[in-house]
Amino acid sequence: MRPVTPVLRTALALLAGVLVGVVAAPTVAHASHPTLLQRFRADSGDDCQYGSAEGVLAFRAVHPPQQPAVDISGTVTDRPANGGSILCPDDGRYTVAYFTGYAGNLEVDWQFRRVDGGILAFDLVLGLNSTSARPIDRVVIQVCRFSYVPNDRYYCGSPQTYVPNPTTPQT
Repeated sequence: MRPVTPVLRTALALLAGVLVGVVAAPTVAHASHPTLLQRFRADSGDDCQYGSAEGVLAFRAVHPPQQPAVDISGTVTDRPANGGSILCPDDGRYTVAYFTGYAGNLEVDWQFRRVDGGILAFDLVLGLNSTSARPIDRVVIQVCRFSYVPNDRYYCGSPQTYVPNPTTPQT
């Protein structure tokens, strides 16, 4: 076994310090409000994926909890934005994406964005005016399709659940 030289010992100490800093650092830090960014995607569940929503969730103050808000930015798409195709023609429906924030089992806030035959860019905040003492720890996103025809049924894709960690969404 070779002895550890002072140069090697210093290099190992520096490497250990860098690794600890990388593991312990929050994803993004805003002054005193650390934020965890996470990508999201949800669709209408049909074969043509006529409706979809995608973008980024920013869970504010993940640790320690200070403000229960989640910033959400992205797009909601209603296809066909360009007239459709033979396999996926325009079905005469529009798309609504629902964004719901929860603190435990308590629904803290919800908002929706609607688009018909196009792509809508949006920014919204869930829970900014919440009276909950707990931060939002779960966001559920669901995309639905509605018809202009009276008494025509709507349909929705599976709700996608996001929690403030870098894992994949839970369905």
